[in-house]
Amino acid sequence: MPKKAITRLVLVLVLFLLTACNQAIDPGSALIAVNITKDGCRPISWRVPAGQTITIKITSQVAENYTWTMLARPVPLPLDGNDAANIYFAQQVAPDQSETIQFTSPNAPGEYDVICSPIRHTEEDLVGKITVVRP
Repeated sequence: MPKKAITRLVLVLVLFLLTACNQAIDPGSALIAVNITKDGCRPISWRVPAGQTITIKITSQVAENYTWTMLARPVPLPLDGNDAANIYFAQQVAPDQSETIQFTSPNAPGEYDVICSPIRHTEEDLVGKITVVRP
């Protein structure tokens, strides 16, 4: 094979690998959305950059108050009065309303549990995940 053809092939492979690596690294989003319906909260997983201001838009389409709670570490459900120190961020949403709020994501990358449920927490509360990644 001629030297020019080998050089071109190597360049194409390098570009392909760089493109593949760039797509594999998802820096997360600083804007997330949550929809609350009679079937629960959707989506149930998010990726956010560490230590950044995160804007979350929560839209409720149900007739009761809901909370969206991000835990600092896993805890058994239902939550009780002793779990306040385990809550990283929480937002209540009124029936059939939308809330847009901001919070700063944790500096430590990792997975954090999210509870999206009616105000009365139960063992059946929906637990999702926020994956915090390095920006």
